[in-house]
Amino acid sequence: MATLCRAVSLRSTSWKGEESTRPIPTFCGHPPSVKLVIELEGRTHIECGEHGAERTRYLVQQGLRVIRFTDDEVLADYVEESANKLGGEVVSRQTFSEQDKSFKAQLTAMTARGPQAIFVSAYYTEAALIARQARQLGIKATLMGPEGFDSPMLIESGGDAVEGAYFSNHYSADSPNPRTQEFVKAYAARYGERPGDAVGAGAGA
Repeated sequence: MATLCRAVSLRSTSWKGEESTRPIPTFCGHPPSVKLVIELEGRTHIECGEHGAERTRYLVQQGLRVIRFTDDEVLADYVEESANKLGGEVVSRQTFSEQDKSFKAQLTAMTARGPQAIFVSAYYTEAALIARQARQLGIKATLMGPEGFDSPMLIESGGDAVEGAYFSNHYSADSPNPRTQEFVKAYAARYGERPGDAVGAGAGA
């Protein structure tokens, strides 16, 4: 297996509740006396760096240290750990920036290691591009990814290149769960379309 993950700078980012006047760290796993804040951020946070800069300044003023990880970094580590436990091996680990449109350099580097599957930590827009470029290079490895793949646009943009791809998600509008189907019907009746995974996750919260 190979993994292709978005590379981002570990800069300050926004946070849930950024409208509040002060960030309120939640300490778990170690006592507050350690004075360490560990943040996990996603793409929408990275795009709002000014909010995070303000938050970080406040936390530092309170005598706290801040360590920041991206969700892509954590997910890539988890995929590699899981593959190893299942008897697999991650033979290549590549990164890319959010503005990238060409991924052929990373894909070519992977090809030399002969991966049977490529896990792409990205949204459907990038996943479709990566899939098409992989097939153009003759790479037949199975594509896998997170919930960011879950969009009709993946198929519309990726076409045959995404045929046979796999992804996991925390929500599905096709779930037989009665509560889920009740929500799907109510949402469709009001908005004229089925709720996507982001809407479903928000409703679950």
